[in-house]
Amino acid sequence: MTARNNEHKKGACVVPKGLRRVNDESDSYALLTEREQLLLDVLRRWLTGWETRNPHYWRAAWELLCRQVSASAARRVLSGMESFVRAIAVDARRTLAFNRPCCGRVTSDERLLIDIMLRPRSAALLSAVSGIVEAGAMDETLRLGAEIASAVSSEVGEGLGGDLGVPNSSKGSSLNLTLH
Repeated sequence: MTARNNEHKKGACVVPKGLRRVNDESDSYALLTEREQLLLDVLRRWLTGWETRNPHYWRAAWELLCRQVSASAARRVLSGMESFVRAIAVDARRTLAFNRPCCGRVTSDERLLIDIMLRPRSAALLSAVSGIVEAGAMDETLRLGAEIASAVSSEVGEGLGGDLGVPNSSKGSSLNLTLH
């Protein structure tokens, strides 16, 4: 992972390429549905685990999912999320903004990724996805989003569903996040 010191604020950590933690024009976390909040909480913990190399955050993501869905469903969601983030990290057109796990605000990029994970077939998302990944990566990004959506809806109607564990390693990939 590479650090972009000029983008980091005090207490910032190095994160996967193409992603950064910031406090941009965010919406309120409270406006998200329960399912959106769950996916955002898991995504933020997963990214924090990646950037800090602290397995506590991956375990926290796992435990959070397992309180809502089966272990099989949790594995599918986390596995899909890891592939999804890696694909975006490799083919990002620009740096995406994320907040810390406990933040009560939602960046527009977090909102977009949640939408891709829950509604990957939405025509309205195609334009937005083309703005974050290279043209050749759009199909793969949407496919991975669809896998997460499938895992999410395979379990309980509003719950999640699927197969995975803690990420192996982020060797070869880096995400640049400015933590807030």
